Amino acid sequence: MKTISIAVEPEIQVAFEQANDEDRQALGALVSSFFKKRWASRNLTKWQETVKSSSGAWSDFPDLDEIRANLGQDVPREPI
Repeated sequence: MKTISIAVEPEIQVAFEQANDEDRQALGALVSSFFKKRWASRNLTKWQETVKSSSGAWSDFPDLDEIRANLGQDVPREPI
């Protein structure tokens, strides 16, 4: 299972840190449930369609020869 980090206001973080273990577990279950049932089921599907529809909207990434073309030549190393 992967972990998702969510930025929260400092007040929320303090309240969570001060909560007892039972309340933290309940809140964790609510957040997990929200992502599983609501957000992921709707947004991930829409995001995938957006990505599919944008295929070819940008040029291909250059290959290594194109990237390195303007780097110049290396200088020989000093002898040891």
